[in-house]
Amino acid sequence: AFEKEPNIRVHFAQQKAPVSAHCDADHFHTPFEVNFWVPLIDVDGSESLWAESRPGAGDYHAFEARYGEAVRFYGNGCQHFTVDNATQRTRVSFDARVVRGSDVAHAGLVEGRSIRGLKFLTEGPSRFRLFGYYGVMAADGELLDADACLAR
Repeated sequence: AFEKEPNIRVHFAQQKAPVSAHCDADHFHTPFEVNFWVPLIDVDGSESLWAESRPGAGDYHAFEARYGEAVRFYGNGCQHFTVDNATQRTRVSFDARVVRGSDVAHAGLVEGRSIRGLKFLTEGPSRFRLFGYYGVMAADGELLDADACLAR
């Protein structure tokens, strides 16, 4: 499963950090998610995204990546954030979350159950549901509903 609407983020030069430290679990994402972050400029230091290497490690570091490289990390459990951008460069990036096919049933997404039994009230009923927040991809394209998945 993949996040159907990836996020586009802009971190302006010489500006305050737009994202404070958080784990995606703080926002009720499934622990089966993995994050992919793709900067559209070369990054390191203050224009980059910062994260710890494993949940609770506290060893925060800036991701170093070249234009178009994807950085994979466990944003559900690892704190990640931005710092004030002290550079003269504005960073544009996009990010998306995925759940491996083998983990979809464990993530409680097929039935559209709310994560941790809570509703994400600001995003409506489709939040964190297959064929809503998440799409499902097959070799020949996106599957649009559960019937299409079962027919395979």
